[in-house]
Amino acid sequence: MTYIADTANILDGLGRGTARGRMPGRTGSRLSHLSEWYIRDEDDVDEDDRDDGNDGDDGQTGSGINGVGAAGGASAAPGLSRTPTRRVAPYSDLAATYDRALGIRSFVRTKRAFELVVRRYGVCFGAAADVGCGTGLFACYLARCWGARVFAVDRSPHMLRVGACRCRDPRVQFLRQDLRGLQLPQAVDLVTANFDTVNHLLTASDLALAFQRIAANLRPGGHFVFDVITRAQAAMRPVVQVHRLPARGRALFQRIGWDPRRGLLSIVILHRWPRPSPPSVELHVERAYSPAQVGRLLLDSGFVIRGVHDAVSLRVPEGCPPRLLVVARKPGRPDR
Repeated sequence: MTYIADTANILDGLGRGTARGRMPGRTGSRLSHLSEWYIRDEDDVDEDDRDDGNDGDDGQTGSGINGVGAAGGASAAPGLSRTPTRRVAPYSDLAATYDRALGIRSFVRTKRAFELVVRRYGVCFGAAADVGCGTGLFACYLARCWGARVFAVDRSPHMLRVGACRCRDPRVQFLRQDLRGLQLPQAVDLVTANFDTVNHLLTASDLALAFQRIAANLRPGGHFVFDVITRAQAAMRPVVQVHRLPARGRALFQRIGWDPRRGLLSIVILHRWPRPSPPSVELHVERAYSPAQVGRLLLDSGFVIRGVHDAVSLRVPEGCPPRLLVVARKPGRPDR
């Protein structure tokens, strides 16, 4: 299998200085070309972002890794069950290779879904925030292709460090904040939260607080577009899946466990480094929420729900799909 070598391959040819709030042109056929403006080679950040496990950070937007289920532990990769491992903070060792391993594929899907939302719901924005931004790939897309001023917000210093290195667009400002205490320098017209960001919040009260802070940072008439994992995972059976992910300079494994009773996804990322470095382990936990929970919390935070889609097919869902795409709006007339 061939993987895209550089994060910037995705973004070449998408246009410089697109008029604010207008749909960019067709870009799908140009996603495989190189671009000099985004990527700095992965090797340049790899060593700087190796974590010593002592910074105390516990993830992008979540509230820790307590409650890891049976999927946790060092046996997530073949041959490592008896190998001493070094536990590090989530998204620390993963940050430098995140786009290669997971981020690029997620971005391609997210971009397609976002452009459908913009067309269908007439979303206009001059200023935006991408919360749980990771390495900033989607934030840079918003700036480069939509001409927006973008706040790229994440809790992980490692992901932000990689993002600041790779995304040099002056319209993008990286901020280290917890979603539950979100305080942007200025109100925005659009907030996006992609690739399970809200599922890193492990309690309904945390999710409610995050929705309230997002509403507070939106201008009247502004939109909140996000995806969310539901409890309809793997037909509600306990499941453990192991994948090998593409990476440079290491062997990288991901083990995903689903606990239907608690509605938790527990994710173990194992990095097998060249000897003599010991393998390192990251533990991640996400909570699945029902559509009813999400809808109630959005309404309680003052949002109007404009649309709900199956995040894979982008159609109006029949039943409850594993992942939803939600479009919400803060009431009021936009200031123009």
